[in-house]
Order: sequence, then C-alpha cells, then structure tokens
Amino acid sequence: MRVVTTSVLSLLACASRSPTETGDTAPEAATPWRVETVRDALEAGALVEGDSVILPGVVATTGVSAGADAFFVQDAGGGAQSGIRVHLGPVLDPVPARPGAVVDLGGTIAFYDGVPEIALAAASDVVRTGSADPVADRLSCGATDPAPWEGGLVVVADLLTTEAEDAYGEIPTACGVTLDDLFTDLGLAGGTFCAEVTGVILRIRGAYRLAPRDAEDLRSCVRLHSPPVGPARRIPCVVRPS
Repeated sequence: MRVVTTSVLSLLACASRSPTETGDTAPEAATPWRVETVRDALEAGALVEGDSVILPGVVATTGVSAGADAFFVQDAGGGAQSGIRVHLGPVLDPVPARPGAVVDLGGTIAFYDGVPEIALAAASDVVRTGSADPVADRLSCGATDPAPWEGGLVVVADLLTTEAEDAYGEIPTACGVTLDDLFTDLGLAGGTFCAEVTGVILRIRGAYRLAPRDAEDLRSCVRLHSPPVGPARRIPCVVRPS
C-alpha cells in the first residue's frame, strides 16, 4: 500500500522535477493521472485500495453534497469513465468544490459500497487552478447500461416520474434511472415530465441513480397526470451522440 500525507502541491512539484533534480526517479505516487486511466488501472489491478494518486486539471462537476462528505470531478471533456467521487472524510475546512472549478487534487484510492472514490486527507489536497464549463454527456431513453457514466455528469432527456419522492429522497422514472436528492430537494410529484434533467450518475446498493445538483438542473418539468397504478414500465437509458 502506497500512502502519502503531503499536500497536492508537494506532489505536483515532485512530479514536475526531473531525476537529475531529485537525485533519483520520481516516486510512483507522484505520477499524474486522469480519472479515465485511474478507472482503467483499477479494473486491471494496477491500482488498489490505499494507493495514492494525483489528478491535475480535473473539473469539479458539483459542489459538496447535502451530507457535506463528498463532491464529484471529471476529466476535462467528459465522456465514459471520466468521473469519480471525491470523499472528504476527516476534512472539515472548506474545499474549492463548485461546478466549473478546475482543480489539482491528491488522495488515496478508496471504495464505498464497491464504488471507487478518491479519499482526501486535508483541504490542502485540493487546489483550484482555473475555471471551465463541465461537459455533460447526453442520454436518452433506450436500451444500454449507464455503468460507464457512473460518477460523470450527464443530461437525460424525456424523463417521466412514475411515483412521488419516497422517504429516502428517491424518485423512480420510466427511464429506469431513479432520481436522487444527494445535492438538492427534488420536489417532483409522480407523473411529472421533464424535458431534460442534468446530474451525476451514482451507483448506490448496486442500482444507478441520477442526482441533480440544483433546481436549474430540472428543465421544463410539467405535471402531466397521476402516476400509473401498479409496476411502472422501466426502460434503461442509452447514449446518443451529441
């Protein structure tokens, strides 16, 4: 297990120096990663829980969750396998987590309920370096697996809620992806049609959720009718080229 306790600034400085400057090769923990390559390495077994990584230039797609324990980042440009959850853990000081913040961050690989995440040790492990519009991949009702977009920002078109919000803050839809209130109170009744919903794809207890970040992520929502009685017809979501 490779663990570091230095700040992300120290890691990036070490990664930028040549072997001549350091007197040795740069430590493996200081190698910059992309979220996509982190996920690929986890699947291949090249990274394991407890390993240290740094992610320079990733884009925050959310603010801190309602529970104040996490936010999400993704590679610039988005795409499949590009997003991941950042767990704040013991960090109590504010971090520059807001949609569009470009950050350098360093942490360790962790898993929560089987889902990979980056665990921080201190607020100094996140350094804002700029701003950029986070890219959201477009999804529409069809027949494919949302798994490649877990942790990423997406836009889902033509969503129809089939029931009212339950005690856990979840709302099922006819598209097969349940809406989740991780970031904001949804307030949608059953039988509500939304032309578009933007949010982060979550995996909770083996099922996929779509978590809007605020009310602006729920676009052109209209109550059409009362939700149908009995089991709803559920259709998975499919990626359509932008």
